[in-house]
Amino acid sequence: MQLLKSRNFGEYIGDTFTFFKENGVHYLTNYFIINIGFFLLFLMGLIGFLGYFFGDAILMENSGQMDSEQFFRENIGMILLGMAFLFIIGILFNIVSNSFTPVYFELYNEHKGKNFTSKMIFDGIKSKFTKGIKYMIGMIILAIPLLIVLSIAVLITICTIVGVLIPIAAYTLLITFTLYEYYYKKENRFFKSFSYAWELLTSKFWHAVGAVAVISVMVAIIQQILSLIIEAAFGIQMSNNNIIVEQNPTNVFDILTPELVALMSGAIVFGVIISFILNTISYISFGIIYYSLKQEKENLSGEDNEVDFIGTREY
Repeated sequence: MQLLKSRNFGEYIGDTFTFFKENGVHYLTNYFIINIGFFLLFLMGLIGFLGYFFGDAILMENSGQMDSEQFFRENIGMILLGMAFLFIIGILFNIVSNSFTPVYFELYNEHKGKNFTSKMIFDGIKSKFTKGIKYMIGMIILAIPLLIVLSIAVLITICTIVGVLIPIAAYTLLITFTLYEYYYKKENRFFKSFSYAWELLTSKFWHAVGAVAVISVMVAIIQQILSLIIEAAFGIQMSNNNIIVEQNPTNVFDILTPELVALMSGAIVFGVIISFILNTISYISFGIIYYSLKQEKENLSGEDNEVDFIGTREY
């Protein structure tokens, strides 16, 4: 599929699903290869941190052994160390995760298809790591004014569900287009990229925002159905395994039995994987719309684009 192509409203949606059908396995496989280590490390650290510190604090306070204030005071060093670890891993995962899709689309556009490897994607992400940090800082600076504008827009359009989706979709496209444009060429600057992203968004506002809103509704409906199925299966499995919690637990492991931990972990991992697969459709739509609007604004062609890229890539 050609990315740099003029599209209308229907093609935004249709090409999103076509791209997912043709390249979804390749995209997801590479995403999990590159991101799974950071994600699992963060998830295990988060579960362990919450389970150990907060679980024990609550149980000790309930049993009268120690109040929560004393517990946290005596373990303040480990708590701060754990929070610092989670913060660092969270930033790394966020940068890698945010960078993956724009880098993937860059490589797809350059190679005119999915003829590239995980190493090429990883090298592209690594080369843009500094930009990833700058992007996060830039978005933090813009967060308050953008959220104020978004809140006002949501309040104005709150009368209808569809109305609420429009400002949310516009906000999402704006920050995503900024990321894509910031990564597009080495010399691009953050605030210039933000300005360009605004120009792209407003050039075909209702087509782009409407397509994202429609896709978001479709994804949300499927996620809700799957969530209900997982919850029902989880409840049935708990009943079948006769999981019983002691009435007066004195230790967090009296509640977190092996059976319950296995069920909870399985449900969480499965839910996260399914959620990401569905959200991938939204991520793909952002890329399809970005490259389409960029083609219309700059009148790029596949051949011209390849010439323009010579000497500008960071790989």
